[in-house]
Amino acid sequence: MMPRLGWVVAVTVPFLTTAAIPAPGGPRVEEQFGNIIYDQADGTQRQITNLHMDGQPTLSPDGKTIAFIRIEGQATVKGEPDFTALWVADGPSGNINRLLGANTNNDPKLNLQSIHSPTFSLDGHFVYVLADAWATSAAVHQVNIESGNDRFVIDGNTNKVIRSGQYRGYLLVARHKHYPPPRMGSYDPVDVVRPDGHVEFTVPGTEIDHGVDRVAPWLRQHGWDAW
Repeated sequence: MMPRLGWVVAVTVPFLTTAAIPAPGGPRVEEQFGNIIYDQADGTQRQITNLHMDGQPTLSPDGKTIAFIRIEGQATVKGEPDFTALWVADGPSGNINRLLGANTNNDPKLNLQSIHSPTFSLDGHFVYVLADAWATSAAVHQVNIESGNDRFVIDGNTNKVIRSGQYRGYLLVARHKHYPPPRMGSYDPVDVVRPDGHVEFTVPGTEIDHGVDRVAPWLRQHGWDAW
């Protein structure tokens, strides 16, 4: 039996959010035993999938579209991650659609064997996912929910979207970097990144070991939200 999706391991750093996605009393989405459940605003539930292979569900800003990850096959090489795909569903109707399938490629920027951690763009037209890429870093991809077209954005181990304030719609991306010589070692600063991959600036205070812990206070200081 294949493992539940929640057991898939990827390179990550702590969560970069100061707010929960669902609004009180609004639609919610959850995973139960590898299936996706849509909790409607009226309190009724709709089971979206039933294969016990699905997880990591996230809800679009309008509360209607669900993005989730499905295990579609076990890795053929020991130690490599399972093959996964990005699916979307319409919560009210229950209709589902395979948006981006697993695809191996020797170019880390194009390798989509294992994708995970979906999150919607501010307007709900795109889903950002992480794809296993380099030994120390994943790759952030942007997927169009209408066409399924995929675009590499930037290297990074987390991706969150800033939902309010001056940089709303931009990404927060933790990136693995090495200190310049003669200093040894590496660190994971968090960059504010435009959807086209351009780095605007590094979040102040994150240029040190465990600097990601400085992100939540920085967001609170400005009264901004990100998830």
